[in-house]
Amino acid sequence: GRTPLEDPPDVLINRAEQVINSLGYADPVGDTASGFMAFADYRQWLRRQALGPRRWDVLSTGDPSAILFWYRSSPRQIVPVDEDTVSLDDPPSIETGMREVVLDPRGRLQRFRSVPPQFDESTGPAAAPSWNTLFDAAGLSMSAFVDATPQWAPPDYADARAAWTGPHPTVKDVTLRIEAAAYRGKPVFFDVIGPWTEPERMEPGRQSLADQILIALIFTTLSVLIAAAGVLASRHIRTNRADRRGAWRVTAYLSIAGMLSWVLRASHSSSLEGEISLFFREAGTLAFLGAIFWTIYVAVESYVRRLWPDALLGWSRLLTGHIRDPRVGRDLLIGMVFGVALILIDMAKATLLPLLGLSASYPRYGFGEEMFGDSASPFWGALIESVAAIGGALFAAFGIVIARLVLRIRWLAIGVTMLFLSLIATYDMSPMPYAAVFPLASGALLTVLAMRFGLLSLVVAWFTWGLLAAVRMTLEFSHWRAYQSNRTLAMLIALA
Repeated sequence: GRTPLEDPPDVLINRAEQVINSLGYADPVGDTASGFMAFADYRQWLRRQALGPRRWDVLSTGDPSAILFWYRSSPRQIVPVDEDTVSLDDPPSIETGMREVVLDPRGRLQRFRSVPPQFDESTGPAAAPSWNTLFDAAGLSMSAFVDATPQWAPPDYADARAAWTGPHPTVKDVTLRIEAAAYRGKPVFFDVIGPWTEPERMEPGRQSLADQILIALIFTTLSVLIAAAGVLASRHIRTNRADRRGAWRVTAYLSIAGMLSWVLRASHSSSLEGEISLFFREAGTLAFLGAIFWTIYVAVESYVRRLWPDALLGWSRLLTGHIRDPRVGRDLLIGMVFGVALILIDMAKATLLPLLGLSASYPRYGFGEEMFGDSASPFWGALIESVAAIGGALFAAFGIVIARLVLRIRWLAIGVTMLFLSLIATYDMSPMPYAAVFPLASGALLTVLAMRFGLLSLVVAWFTWGLLAAVRMTLEFSHWRAYQSNRTLAMLIALA
């Protein structure tokens, strides 16, 4: 689906700061962070509704929006705890003066939170909260809502609570609940709650049985492959059949690309302690991935060279620095063509099924909301996708080798390989059997590519596929959101 983003990030940042000031908060700010995120509750609610060909059409109205903008401010520097970049939940808002504002792309307030003071000497009665200011910020008319008993507890202490219910201003038959809380007369909590809102702080995560089976199958398959890779890599090292130089070059690229992408995308800290913590967290992840990549490459390279000697020709020449070699160019162009074909299959699944009157599937492409508004995102996105492409291609090649060695019958190994790669291409376990045609088509393309054209083509196809799936493409070149789209297309054209 499409959600119209009418305000660029700078305007939404100004709007968030305006909302904070209108609520009576004017104390100094030490650090801020902002970004876009998926409105996951709303998307999953739509996904659970009655199946039909027009199930996602409501997303094009942007009301409610499937994409939200978040803004955070703090009297101290905001340093992520679990990830490399600050998000709405990382780090958690636990310090006095931390504030969170969530807006829809039209600038209407959806959620507000302010952490009250840890120590307060104020005495006497508090002023009555100005709830109407919150309704105005949300673009709602308070007169259309009736008082209700509060049901949703604020995440922080509050000495006043209120709630209202009323109709959604634009969506028929949908009732909204507004929950608010205040401390000493100032709002500290506000939330626009719809039938899609989940109490995520009290309910365990829910997954369908099909998703649980898929995750368990993928995890088991990857675990078996990594264990088998360790055994085979050890054997190849002992028998001196390992391409250690190629393995180290792949690992070196992983380290350089991973670290460079971290430099471009991470929320860096001005304190030495915070920056060192971020650096070693990333370095540890890269070291772990590097060890896996090195092991798989050593395990698979000699078998691929023996079973499909032509499959490594372009890859080997690229690793030895022969970038202008015609074989390298051929494999690269073929990989790009297959990568475009793979994203077209994803688009076909999202568009052809509704045209045939069948239930629309959950679309895969355009899921990189975190890339909106980040001028460096086309570059760090390409670096991350290149690392993911190498890893995915090595795992796929190793799966092909294992299938060939275990089954020994060529056509049976090809069939098992296609099913294995189709499983990788499955991102939505749809209850409709006809939806399986599309991941099977992707698996067939990947199988043909790997066995006919080789490892380099497989890596490039994976890279092109992943990059086009992550970036929201648009032909409106004057639109502010076209920055990532234009840069991504320019990189792919330049590569070709």
